[in-house]
Amino acid sequence: MNCPPCKRSPGIRRQRGAALIVALLVFALCAALIAAMQGELTRVYQRGANLFLAEQGYAYRIVESDSLFDAKSDSVQSGVAT
Repeated sequence: MNCPPCKRSPGIRRQRGAALIVALLVFALCAALIAAMQGELTRVYQRGANLFLAEQGYAYRIVESDSLFDAKSDSVQSGVAT
């Protein structure tokens, strides 16, 4: 069972895997870019979360100081009234 040899035109050369190598290089480049973008996105998300927590803490401190001030003024007023 011998296969007859393929007849090629003289102008066509056989490819030797150049397309596969280029595809692998493109894939590797995309993978590297995705990894870099994922790391940067994680940092941006963490910065945003830290900023939110800082603002939340500041607001909580202001509310607590206002409620403590109100509690002190109520006790002073009730002490004066009796």
